Order: sequence, then C-alpha cells, then structure tokens
Amino acid sequence: MLLNELRKSIKEAIDRGARTLKVASSCDQIQSEDASSKFSASDLARLMGMDYKRFSGLLPYRYFDEEDDLFINTESIGFGCEVALLSGANEEIINGVAQMIKDKLDHTLCVQVMLVGSNKLGNQIDESTQSWVGSDGAFGGLSKSQNHYLRYSAIHGFNNKRRITMPFRDYRCFLFVSKKTGYRKGEAAKLCDFRDDLLTDLKNVGIPGRVLEANHLVGLLSDIINLRPESVYPSESRVDQYKELNEQVVDPSFSFKVFPDHLSSEVDGSDPANIVSLSLRELPEEVALWNQADHFSNIFKPQVGIACPFVISVHFKCEALERSKMRAFQKASSYEKKANSPYAKLIPGTVETAQDWKKVRDDLASDSIQLCKMHYSCVLFTDKEHQRDHVSQAIASFRSNGLDLYSIKYQQLQSYLAIMPFVVEQGLWYDLNTLGRLNTMTTWNLTNMLPLIADYKGTSETGLVSPTFRGQLSRIDNFDKSLDNYNVCVTATSGSGKSVLAQSMISSVLSDGGKVWVIDLGQSYKKFCDTLGGTYLDASNLRLNPFSSVNDIGRSAESIRDLIAVMASPTGGLGDVQKAHLLDAVVDAYEKRGKQAKIDDVIGYLKRASQAGIVDTRIDDLVILLKKFGSKSAENSEASRIFNESSRLTSNDPRKERFVVLELGELESQPDLLKAVLFALILNIEQSMYLGEQSRKKLCVIDEAWRLLSGSNKVAASFIEKGFRTARKHGGSFAIISQRI
Repeated sequence: MLLNELRKSIKEAIDRGARTLKVASSCDQIQSEDASSKFSASDLARLMGMDYKRFSGLLPYRYFDEEDDLFINTESIGFGCEVALLSGANEEIINGVAQMIKDKLDHTLCVQVMLVGSNKLGNQIDESTQSWVGSDGAFGGLSKSQNHYLRYSAIHGFNNKRRITMPFRDYRCFLFVSKKTGYRKGEAAKLCDFRDDLLTDLKNVGIPGRVLEANHLVGLLSDIINLRPESVYPSESRVDQYKELNEQVVDPSFSFKVFPDHLSSEVDGSDPANIVSLSLRELPEEVALWNQADHFSNIFKPQVGIACPFVISVHFKCEALERSKMRAFQKASSYEKKANSPYAKLIPGTVETAQDWKKVRDDLASDSIQLCKMHYSCVLFTDKEHQRDHVSQAIASFRSNGLDLYSIKYQQLQSYLAIMPFVVEQGLWYDLNTLGRLNTMTTWNLTNMLPLIADYKGTSETGLVSPTFRGQLSRIDNFDKSLDNYNVCVTATSGSGKSVLAQSMISSVLSDGGKVWVIDLGQSYKKFCDTLGGTYLDASNLRLNPFSSVNDIGRSAESIRDLIAVMASPTGGLGDVQKAHLLDAVVDAYEKRGKQAKIDDVIGYLKRASQAGIVDTRIDDLVILLKKFGSKSAENSEASRIFNESSRLTSNDPRKERFVVLELGELESQPDLLKAVLFALILNIEQSMYLGEQSRKKLCVIDEAWRLLSGSNKVAASFIEKGFRTARKHGGSFAIISQRI
C-alpha cells in the first residue's frame, strides 16, 4: 500500500541525508535540496520505493468512455457531476439528502463532495464587460477600467478601510462516485443507472446537476495542479484522444517540492505557489448543513475567513448494514456496562457516549440511518509570503464555527492527492484509515458536514457584476426574461454606496442600448451625467407640459387628469365630480390644441363651463386651485413655466435622450410643487416606456425616494403604483433607492 511505500522512502531518504525531494513532471533526473547529492532515475525509484518518475504517474486517470460518460482509472471506474450549490438549507433538505445516501449508496461505492473556491474568473469578467466594448462615449473606458479592477480583485481581494478579508471567488461544487473494479460493460451499466437515479434524487431536493465529461475533469484538475497565482484565467481543457488523461492534467513545465508542512508548486517559471492541507482534529459537538458556508466566510464575522483559493473535500463510504448493526450492538453493550460501573465516575462522558451508541443501535435496527466512514480536509493554495496568515485565518474561521482543523505534518502529499477525484479509491482509503484520519458517523450527521452551501450566483449569465457578502461573483439583471417583475428596491444606510450601485446599474443598461431616467435630490448624478453625455435638467430648465408626449389621448387622458388632480390638491384627493370635470377639460384641451395644449387650456375650459351656467362651486374651486399653474394668472411663476412650456424630456439628439437626470433639490422648499413635478415626470416617463421598443431596456431610478414619496395622498400613491405595475409590460423598470425598507 502507499503508506508502507512512503514509510520505506522516508527511511531511505533519512539514511541518504536528503532533506527535500523535488519532483519534476517531464525530466528523468530529480535532485535533492542538498546540491552535493544527485540521483539518477533508477536511484530515485529505489529511494522512493515506487516506480514513478513523474507526478502524473501518481494520478490514476487513464481513459474516458464517451458512450457512458465514465472515467476509467487504473483500479476503478467512476463518474463526476457538477451540482448547483444551495444558498441555504433546512431540515427537509437535510432529510432528503440523508435518506438518499442511506437508500442509494452501498459499501462498494466511494463518494467525494468537493467545494472549490477559485479565483479563475477571467473569462466571466471578460464576458460581463464585453457588451461595453466598442460602445459610444465613455463606455469603452469604463469597460476597460472595470475589467482591470475586477481582475485585480480576483487575485488580491477588494480593498476596504476596515482591512477585512474580501475575496472575489467563484464557488463550485462537484460530486464524484467511484467503484474499485475493472471496466466491464455490466459494471458500467449499473454505475450509469445509479448516476441517473442520483441526479434525479438530487434535483428533487433542489440540487440539480450535470454530468462531467473528460474536458471538464481535465480543466478542473489542471487548475488544482498547475497553479498560476498571478493568473485569473482557467487552464485550457482540450483533450487529446491519443494521450492518457493523467498525462494531460500536468503541465510539461510543472515542478513540485515536498516539505514537512506544505508543498511548493511552480509552472512556467511563475511565482511558486504553496499548498497547505488542513485536516479535521475531531468531530464537532454540533454541526448544521446551513452553516457550512460560514466555515470559509462568515458574514457576521467578516474578520475571519479563508483569504486564498481553496478546496474543501469530503470523502465517505457507507458501511455494510449488517456490519454496522453488529458494531453498534457491540459498542452500545460495552459502553452500557461501563456506564453502570465505577468506570463512569472516573472517565467523564461515558454515560453520554453510552446513550449515543444506544440511539445509533436503535436507529440502525429501525433502518432509519446507516453508518459511514468519512474523511474531511481543506486544502489552501497560497504563497510563501502569506502562508502563515492564510493558514491561521482559515483555522480560526473553522474554529469559530465549531470545527477544529490543524496543519498536517509529513502527510501533505498524501492529503493533497486525497482531494483529487478517484485517487482515494486507489488504496489511499486504507492508508487514511490506518493513520486514524477517518471518522465514523451516521448518514444524518454526514449530510450536515457536506460542503453544499455558498452564495447565490445571480439571475442570469448577463447583467451587472456584483460580488456577494462571501465574494461570489454574482450578476444582477433585473431585466432577466425569467423574472415576472423588473422593478427594483435598493435600501441601505446613509453612505453605504446606494448611489454607486445605482450608477453601475445605469451604466449596464445604457451599455446594452437602453434608456434611463434619474429623479434625484442632491446633485449626486451631475458629474456622472456629464461623463456619459446625458441631459441634466434642474429647476432652471425643467419643462414638463404633460401634453407634449401624448400620441393617444384615449390612453393618456386619465393619467393627465390624475396628474392635474395632484397639482390642484397635493395633500388631499379630489371628489369624483371634480375629477370628471377635469377629465372633460383634458380631452377638450388636447382635441383643440394637440401636443401644444397647456394647463392654461384646462383652466380655460373650466372657466367656460362655469360661465356657461353650470351651477357647481366645485368647478370654481378647481379654477382657484389651478390658478398658480396658469401662465396668465401666475405670470413668470416657477410652477407656470414648468407645466406650460413644451417638455424638454425629449431631445433631437438620441444620445442625450438616452440618459436624462432630473434634479429636484431646488424644489424641496416647495413640497406641493415638488410632488406635482414628480408625478409629471413619472407620467412622461411612462409614456416613453409605453411608446418605446418592447425589447429595449428602460429604467427609471428614483433616488432619495423616502424624501420624495412621503405624504398621505392616496391619489398620488395609486398613481405611482399604477406606473410600477404597468411598466414591466412594456420592458420598463422602476428602481426605488431609500434609506429604509
């Protein structure tokens, strides 16, 4: 077995005085760190007690059966799947996975669940900024800057004033199942049937997956073996059908050194990468599946976490049922005798252990659980400069969640090989068991140890790149076709970056050829608007005649009527009769003047109705309420200029019309006018959304919404609600930004 061979090699290495071995993938001669000692290939084979000359020789991968999607290894066959990570879990999910393990797996199968926290995000970053490349205006420069910033963050993490760990990662989960047997059609068919059943059961508990092919495995292993710390791009995963797979996962320039407490790897002359394996010291008192993501990044304790790329791997095998029952019966009987003897007074925990084994025995008898053997490890990919800090942070992160890990001495190579798919089934399982590195547990407890939890990756493969709390590359696209509603709410405390997020969303929409309006208080978007070449409107040049953008008065009359109702009575609603008179006035004004109609025309109709003998004081009330908006009765007033002159929300320059910022800060001192202006803006924006191309993205951002939408006017509330409900039907979206939910 590998353990005996390693013992023999260590003894011979000590006799020869060799301190460290350097293993090269492509050379036939390997040197020790002692420059005075050189060994030929035959000497090295005798020294190590093995027949291997290259690192690839330690790997079992040989062929891939394209018909059955199975990997054929030196002593086993197996399959691999990439499964979706959960963003949370409950007891129902745990029960489903535990029951699946108990019912589907037998003692002949070895299963590995591997969580990879990788920074190889280059391709995804390029895709996220590709739509900006070649765009007009400043988008090309913004695309290049964002691309460089994200690639830098993938290597060094996000800078922050608190100096806490903020990595940029892509978390992926893989499932590998292997059986120690030669390749035979019958065994292959059984394994394929088991794989199909397994994927169906996983999908039923909310964990869909896909089968891995040869190029997927080659790409995964290449990134784990050929470490390039300064590159954010994954290794190429092309497969040469004329070469064995183990030869294709190791780069020809790969070199490797084994030290007592770490491994050192180098490829293409790049900076060496250090590999440190951490192992589980003992099983925790309590563990829950939904806490698994906290091991590598706890959002409530951001000062601890894994700051470098890593792999968390769990191997397990189910014991034969009858053997498990016999073992549990013996353990329960033995501890029960000890618990009822003076032994329990001398050895703490004896009574509790007896109770645990009694429960295991009873559960096994009722066929509700099964016993498993498990190996748990975490491998860090760091460098010499940061190794001590990264190891310390990782151990502290696990310990804060109840798992005690330690850095292994003299078993680093063994632990590193153990995280690679199918390797454990080549004899390493026996070695791990001999060294006491396997733990016995029930299927329920095993399920709670599986690394199946990470962060949500977003709505789609397009949209705005937005890292999650745990640094997962996530994409936000509120225009994703799978969504029923495109509206957005952004809420956070003051100074936390709400406007920055909004600007990123705006840039994303504009880069895709969309159209954006921003309603703001405080001039947060002035420079941003100038940079992107948009139109900036404030109280001095804001013009919002509601008739200017109307094409179908039948569709728009009620909206204009509701707007004028808010203008007339911003703090309280009008009666039904008054609203009916206003509707007649709006229709009459448009029929006579078209898009040139003004609030003056509405007031004129109401005056004529009153003078025509209609005895209704409510009409006179409307004339008085609207008087301040008339260009004749309130000459040179701000309200009159805003609502009677032609709207400036449209422009002859399509580039300026694509992005319009409406600054209302100067109107804060006139709250009634501010509300009227706000609703007039929404009316104009709605019209543009309805009349625009359905496939074109249209976004309206209302910043500082808590200051704009305060009040108890039910008409105003229903007016805005209508806009939010109907915008999505026309490819439109409203985004509210507020300090409170």
